[in-house]
Amino acid sequence: MGPRFFGLTPEYKVSVQMEHIFLLAYYLGFTKEDSEKLPIQHRQWYIQRINTEIQKHSENSDDGSAYTKGAHDHQPESRNMRGQRPHAPARLRRFT
Repeated sequence: MGPRFFGLTPEYKVSVQMEHIFLLAYYLGFTKEDSEKLPIQHRQWYIQRINTEIQKHSENSDDGSAYTKGAHDHQPESRNMRGQRPHAPARLRRFT
């Protein structure tokens, strides 16, 4: 007999919820807490918008690469050459 209450299954948490959190953190610099606080419709909109942006840039590039203006694509050297501050805001920095 299965559970008698409504709740999220472990499969849903991994396949949907954690995937959303990863994408929002990777591309937009959201924290896990920020992502979890967003309503599901807003999360889905952000992810659709990220997908649209990447597709647009990959179609317009000569070599098919998907360079975007997202913070994950910026290295300190390239930011400095464009006249921008060399480091991304602390919230967008990655642990390496």
